Amino acid sequence: MKELREDFRTDCCCGRKVCTKLMAKLQLEKEQALQDSRTCIICDNDEKNCAILPCVHIFCANCCWHLDMYGNKCAVCRTEIFGWMPIHLTD
Repeated sequence: MKELREDFRTDCCCGRKVCTKLMAKLQLEKEQALQDSRTCIICDNDEKNCAILPCVHIFCANCCWHLDMYGNKCAVCRTEIFGWMPIHLTD
């Protein structure tokens, strides 16, 4: 992502075609990140029944329950967990 932004800064003045190409790359990367966000980073399952923590990190509901019961901290940022909210992702 950083190198794409740098390319955009250096190549943007070369013409609209380059900017459009870079924007397409950024859009593709954004879509990939969205798809990756549906995979729990703890158990690597592709989950639709997820949960969001107060720190806004998303995991599958089962892993959130285990974090809340046994870890009490987010697996990503180590923020203390004081509850979580189930969410359902759709295709």
